[in-house]
Amino acid sequence: MKKILSITSLSVRHRERMILNRVSLEICEGEVFCLVGESGSGKTTLALSLLRLLPPGLSLCGGSIFFMGKDLLKASAKELFYIRGKEISMVFQEPSSYLNPLFTVGYQIIETAAAAGASNPEEAAIQAFGEVDLPLKFFKSYPHQLSGGMQQRVAIASALVNRPRLLIADEPTTALDVITTEQILSLLDYLRKKFSLSVLFITHNLPLAFRFATKIGILYRGELVESFSPASQYIHPYTALLFGSGKNLAGYCSSDDSTLTGCTFYQFCPERERRCAEEKPKIFLSGTHAVQCWKAASQSSFSPLDRNNENA
Repeated sequence: MKKILSITSLSVRHRERMILNRVSLEICEGEVFCLVGESGSGKTTLALSLLRLLPPGLSLCGGSIFFMGKDLLKASAKELFYIRGKEISMVFQEPSSYLNPLFTVGYQIIETAAAAGASNPEEAAIQAFGEVDLPLKFFKSYPHQLSGGMQQRVAIASALVNRPRLLIADEPTTALDVITTEQILSLLDYLRKKFSLSVLFITHNLPLAFRFATKIGILYRGELVESFSPASQYIHPYTALLFGSGKNLAGYCSSDDSTLTGCTFYQFCPERERRCAEEKPKIFLSGTHAVQCWKAASQSSFSPLDRNNENA
């Protein structure tokens, strides 16, 4: 499959704290890469890094981001203007805060199409409106006149009106009920297949990721501790906790033991050993399955990755 996005050793810093620490991942054409982690793990920071939209105080301090062969970290402001919204689009978590309450939803989609240079922005907007199964009678409605699910469909229509190659969906179903969540996921899957769309889907819900993803990445305190196919058996203890415990894991990312030299998950890990506290785990590979945990060292199918040879 054709590679759309390649991130290598991406690091983002806030003062002395690493928000992202040497994160690497790839997304191919038509794939859904689900990035899973708690609040505070760095998921949204990674998404904003792709678009070069990091808020003040955060800075890129290493790595590379290649999109369709272009180095986004070296792209000019003019190049980024045409990439954002046209080649890479984003659907945000809260559509009510994303949509402008002063303008009709149809007008906002038209403006998105016009900004990317569409020859007939209104026609493109109406077509996008239909593709997300919204009746045309709501085209001139204001955001507050629509339900949360309909607002999210508008946001998806706005993101896809210019036929991007990559869609970033940042927890697009968090504020929705179960039925509406299923509808939005089905819609995204249909549009992905129809347009050969690649999707970076951000969520804290691992069971949801297993149903929707072609590949899953587990982000913990800024580190991609595991990435695997849903058909594979995960290995990392943190992945197991996210999937099977049903516990509230909200405190797992807030702890920050700056004296820890080993695994970042050591103090919470139910399978920790002395080595885990003293030595940073290597990344072990088995085909497309990568895991940063000493557990993999005992499995013959996994071999360690030499990060010194990794492209920085």
